[in-house]
Amino acid sequence: MMADYNVLLERIGKPELMEGPVPELSAEDYRNLQRLNDNLRRQFAHFHPTGWGIELNYMPNIMPIALNLFEFLTTTQGRPNIHFTEEHRARMTKALAQARVSFEAFKQTP
Repeated sequence: MMADYNVLLERIGKPELMEGPVPELSAEDYRNLQRLNDNLRRQFAHFHPTGWGIELNYMPNIMPIALNLFEFLTTTQGRPNIHFTEEHRARMTKALAQARVSFEAFKQTP
């Protein structure tokens, strides 16, 4: 069974549990990553057809941190990458670049 999101988020700050450097995250970064789980992921996971929406005002604070953390973990840690091929790494690099470009365009939209 996989650990709870908040437990995993706490673990990445403990050097003894990492197979590489620990990400440098501020208290605000942690709060934004918790919002990602609390406000967005849970809405997807527990969707009810009565109505649903994403709070777009969270996105400018959450997405850069989430993208950077994903990239950090997939480039500095052993376990998450054990089965990645060079093709996987190239696809992730391309997807991260595209996500960042799309996000920058989103931020420019009035």
